[in-house]
Amino acid sequence: MAKHWYVLNCKLHKGHIVQHQLQSQGIEVFYPLANSQQGKTLRSQNKPYFPGYLFVRVDLQEVSLSTFQWMPNTEGLVCFGTKPAYVPDSLIKAIGKHVGASFREEITLADQWDALGHTDDREKPVDGSEAIFDPRLSSDERVQKLLRVLEGMTIPPHLGD
Repeated sequence: MAKHWYVLNCKLHKGHIVQHQLQSQGIEVFYPLANSQQGKTLRSQNKPYFPGYLFVRVDLQEVSLSTFQWMPNTEGLVCFGTKPAYVPDSLIKAIGKHVGASFREEITLADQWDALGHTDDREKPVDGSEAIFDPRLSSDERVQKLLRVLEGMTIPPHLGD
């Protein structure tokens, strides 16, 4: 089986800790941060684009769900029913582009696939995904929109055939 992106729910303000934990275990992580202006001085600060959530790229045949469920500072992978919510590569790339992230090394296999001229569902926009980029949304609303977009995406499309 291949690696796919999933959403990991972590405890608030623990995203960086979880990111480092996962990376030290060799797990690919995408933790999107957005630049925001804070206070009277409009000091620039990077904040999580989806507070309490980050993305992991794993093969669930090699890394079990319990790995994430019992990891300190996490609540486990986001699941609908008993199946983890799958995140298409196209959505990861769109989020990265939107927040200006430099995460190309984390999706090298997908990039190689694209470079070879392959097209699949990763190239198609995810229905409703543009809503998560609405600048008027609060962080909580953005997370809610993301979860609604991902609801029902429990298995990569090419594996469901």
